[in-house]
Formats: sequence, C-alpha cells, structure tokens
Amino acid sequence: MKFRGTEKKNLDFQAGDADDFINFIRVLTIGDLSIYPPGLSYLTVLYSFSLKLIEKSAYVPDIISLKEKSYIVRWIPALSGTDIRSVYSKLCGALAPKRSLAESGG
Repeated sequence: MKFRGTEKKNLDFQAGDADDFINFIRVLTIGDLSIYPPGLSYLTVLYSFSLKLIEKSAYVPDIISLKEKSYIVRWIPALSGTDIRSVYSKLCGALAPKRSLAESGG
C-alpha cells in the first residue's frame, strides 16, 4: 500500500507493513480524513466500522475450507440491524467504483 504526497506527511506502507498501517489508522480521527487520499480515508472509516461491529458483537463467522483439514474463518457483518445494514451498504457503494477502476487498470 502506498499513499504519498499528502499535506500532513508522506506515507509509504508496503504490503508487508500491515501492523504499522493498522497502528497508523488507529490514531486518525474523522477530522484528519480530509487531508488524506480517498483510499486512506475509506480504509480509516472501514476500520472504525469494523471496531463498532466487534463492540456490538454484530458479526457472523463463515468457515471456509482451503484444503483437506485446513480452514480459515471469515467474519461477516450481521446485517440484521437497520443501522448496520445502512452503513454497510454505503461502504460497499463507496468501494464499488474504485474496485472497478483498479480492475480495469485505471
């Protein structure tokens, strides 16, 4: 992940720097978001939403088989509450155009 040239400071996170990146977005506030690239702002909001899901125990485990006797657990938002469903839909809507641009090479 690379985020360069922000007004605050240069940010440079490589794919293997997940812990450093999480520690960085953990301290950002909504007020900080306007000075960062849209992708970083989106990830910060997504991180906050994830924490709120954990706080409210609003997730459902999905066990995925990778190969024989090898599994991972994917945590899916429990969309039973209207507030959670609304925020989730907005986050998905905000991501969709960016994903299609990235997939098309744009």
